Amino acid sequence: MIAQHGGDSFANHSELCLSSLNQAITFQMTGRVNEKKEKSTQFHHARDNAIASLGKILKHQKALIKSNAVIYNQLIGNWVSLLPITHDTEEGQQQYEFLGEVVVQEADVLFGADP
Repeated sequence: MIAQHGGDSFANHSELCLSSLNQAITFQMTGRVNEKKEKSTQFHHARDNAIASLGKILKHQKALIKSNAVIYNQLIGNWVSLLPITHDTEEGQQQYEFLGEVVVQEADVLFGADP
């Protein structure tokens, strides 16, 4: 939400936000959680929301993130590698619409520049 509605103030919190999202995305499900369908579903929804949050940062803070091309390219590549969003269909739809925009606008970042 801070990336979407915080404007320039997001810059002050960007490293913490990205670090926290990375932790949420890479957090491993325990066997105990995996054994319970409801808990497993909640785990996947939370992970989907973290992935969607990364996409929202890329979308709404593009100028800030793109000011460092290396970081931007890494974040775009990482975000795309985390797709598909499988449990939160509402977030999935929004992210796939954004993915379409990225493919059109940033093809060189995703696929490399034409020789």
